[in-house]
Amino acid sequence: MKFALCVCLGLVSIAFGGDRGVIHDPDGYVNVRAHPSIDAEIIATVKNSEPFEFEADKSGAEWLKVKLKSGESGWMHASRIVLYFEEKDLPVKHGPDDELGIYGREHGFVYARLARNAAKGDPESLKRYFGITDTDGAAAEEHFSVFAAVFHLVGDTKFASFLGAQPLSYQLDVRKLFAQSDVTSPFEIVEYLRRHFPKTARILFRREITDWPSPDGQYVIRKVISNEFDLKEGKIERAELIGKKSNQVIADLTNDDHGTGLDREGEVLWSPDSKRFAYYSKTDIDGRTVVYQRHDAAGAFHRVELPIEEMPGADRDPELKDAKRRQSFAEPTNWSEPAVLLLERHDYFEAIRPPDNSIEGIGRLYHITLAINEDATATVKAITVEK
Repeated sequence: MKFALCVCLGLVSIAFGGDRGVIHDPDGYVNVRAHPSIDAEIIATVKNSEPFEFEADKSGAEWLKVKLKSGESGWMHASRIVLYFEEKDLPVKHGPDDELGIYGREHGFVYARLARNAAKGDPESLKRYFGITDTDGAAAEEHFSVFAAVFHLVGDTKFASFLGAQPLSYQLDVRKLFAQSDVTSPFEIVEYLRRHFPKTARILFRREITDWPSPDGQYVIRKVISNEFDLKEGKIERAELIGKKSNQVIADLTNDDHGTGLDREGEVLWSPDSKRFAYYSKTDIDGRTVVYQRHDAAGAFHRVELPIEEMPGADRDPELKDAKRRQSFAEPTNWSEPAVLLLERHDYFEAIRPPDNSIEGIGRLYHITLAINEDATATVKAITVEK
C-alpha cells in the first residue's frame, strides 16, 4: 500500500515497514509459526479482528512475516490475512497543494469529506466516490491508497449491496479500478476478493451476464465468459440475442464478439426504437463495432456491414506515409436518430523515421456518422478527423 505517499492526508505510516492486517477465521484464530512452513513450530496465535503488522518481500508470496502487538514476530500464511484500516486512515482536510484536494475542487466536491461519508456507507457518497475513474499522477497514487481504506471500512456486505444496485457499466468500471490499482497489494486482486469479499466477487466476476435490454423491453443480450476470474485471457465464449419473454435465441452473436481480457464484456447500444443495436467488443489491441437490424415483423435480426475499415483521406495524410496501423478502436457513442449511429474510431500508428530510425507514434481520432439503411447496408454520412 502507499501509506508513505499519503502523509499529507493524515494516513498512518507503519514503523515495522509493512502493512496492517487482521484475520477472520471460522476457528476464531490463526497460528503464527517460527518459519514459513505449515510444519514449523507454533509460537503464537492471533485472534479474529486483532490487528498486527506484516510485510512481504514480493507480491504473491505464500508466507508473510508478521509482528504482533506483543512484539513477537513470526510467519503467517498469506491467505489468512485481510488488510486492516481504521477511520483515522482517511483524510480529514486538504492543504492548498494537496493533489486530491485540487482534484475534488475541480470536480465540485471536497474529497476528504466524500471519502469519509462513503466509508460510513452513505449511498450517494459511495456512488460518487467509486465512480472516480479519471485521477492520474500523484492524485491517482493518493486516491488508490484512500480507496483501499474506504473499501475495507465499508466491508463486503454493504459494498456488495451497493454495487449490485448499480448498472453493469458502473460495476465494470469498479472492477477495472481494482485491477489497475494496488488496492489489495501485496495480494493478488482476484483471489483476495474471492476469499475475503465473496459477495463483491460474485458481482464483479460473473460467468454469465444477461443485460443490455432493448428500450421496448423485448430483447436482452446474453454472454457467457470462458473463465470469469481470468482478467487477461478470459474471453466471450458465447453471445446471443434472446427474447426476454420466450428466452429463445434470436441471433447468435458469438462470431462477432472477440472480447478478451479486462474489457471482455464490451458494450451494446440500442437504437431508441429497438429496431437495431450497435455491438462493440474489445481486446487490448483493438475494438470492433457491428450493427444488427430487425428485418421483419417476426423479429429476425440481420447483421449490417459497416464501411469503416479504411478512413477516407488517410492515404493523403503526410504523417501517415509509410506508417503502419498498430491499434484501432471503433466504438459506438450514441444513436442521434433511430437509424443514425455515431462512432468514434481511435487509430494508433507507428512510423520509422530517419536518420536514426526512431519509432514515432501517431494517433488519429475519427468522428463517424453512419446511416443504417432498411436493406441492411450502411452509408457514411460524415467523417471528421482530429490529429
